[in-house]
Amino acid sequence: RKSVEVDLALDTLIQLASHASSAKFLTDNTTFIFGLLDFLESFSLDQTRKIFRIIALLEKSTYSAETQFLESSSADYIDILLRKQLTHYQVSYRRVGVAAACSILSVLGGSAEPEAVKK
Repeated sequence: RKSVEVDLALDTLIQLASHASSAKFLTDNTTFIFGLLDFLESFSLDQTRKIFRIIALLEKSTYSAETQFLESSSADYIDILLRKQLTHYQVSYRRVGVAAACSILSVLGGSAEPEAVKK
């Protein structure tokens, strides 16, 4: 993959997901964004962080007091995916799981970009 083009596309999606008006449009099309998870092996670690940041921003935009984050079906899917990655016997999958978990936690915790994710 051409990393510059992919990085720019993911940065654009992050910007769109960060704004309430455009996040609504992206939330309606999460199937396409979740489709990126099928190709995680072909993305760099930084791109993987960005993908999970987008997903976490979309989940956060749909959050309300009535529907907790962990009760949505997409959150369940992410939970299963992260557990598989974090418990995988290959270190590369664990690395992806840790990067993904840090990205999700930084969004849900309200942090702009924690030091652990920057490195």
